[in-house]
Amino acid sequence: MNSNPTEEIKQIRHELGRQAEFSVQRIFADLRIQRQSSGRKYVDAVSPRTTENAAKSGKGHHR
Repeated sequence: MNSNPTEEIKQIRHELGRQAEFSVQRIFADLRIQRQSSGRKYVDAVSPRTTENAAKSGKGHHR
């Protein structure tokens, strides 16, 4: 165990990137697989821009 938590996080992040061959697409694909197989329920965040556009189009939730 590293005595410097920041360096330890960097090492872990580098190792995870290496395992995915530093491919952003592969990293996110792996995350999706982990998410689906975890058995947990997730809530997706909605960006303010998406909410704004939905309100303008009349397809969003009205308050």
